[in-house]
Amino acid sequence: MCNQRFVAVILISMCCFFSQQILAFSDPTKPPGYGERRAKKIPFKVNSLLVSEERKVAIINGKAVSEGERISGAKVISITRSSVKINQRGEILELKPERASIRREK
Repeated sequence: MCNQRFVAVILISMCCFFSQQILAFSDPTKPPGYGERRAKKIPFKVNSLLVSEERKVAIINGKAVSEGERISGAKVISITRSSVKINQRGEILELKPERASIRREK
């Protein structure tokens, strides 16, 4: 009776151990990256910049933002006449408009 229990415990332990090993193998038929959640890096496009003595505004991806505001999870650090600096997940990015156009009002 004691030997039967011992054998049963050994068999159950081995089944548990090997089932964990089998689950650890990955499915070779899955495409690369299947099931992984990756944070998408959203490309930022500076549409225009407005810098005056009264205010600084950047149009990024069609949305008007000022210094200190957030767009798509990134924080606008500074806005100058030629670029915008943003902090995206700890990485500082300097964005520039694709085509520079300067218009001065009289």
